[in-house]
Amino acid sequence: MATTARIAITYLVEGQRQKEVSINSAYDIIDNKIQTDLGEFTLATLPSAASNKNGWIVVTDSTPPRALCRSDGTNWKTFSDGTNIIREGATVA
Repeated sequence: MATTARIAITYLVEGQRQKEVSINSAYDIIDNKIQTDLGEFTLATLPSAASNKNGWIVVTDSTPPRALCRSDGTNWKTFSDGTNIIREGATVA
């Protein structure tokens, strides 16, 4: 069975009076919006930011060490906690 790319939601099969088109499109939107933890990486092994939009990673050899980063769909951005407010920071590599 076919599934979504990131979190493997199973698509509705064809032949259901075109309901599957709308439902499967909604599944793709959900799949892209869910923020997933992709794991730990070094600067040399960063996954593609474009194919992991809204994904979260930990970069183990960045400045500061072990930086939490989020993909904005183009770049990986560091995050810092400034008085309990998470702020987007610099682009990683």
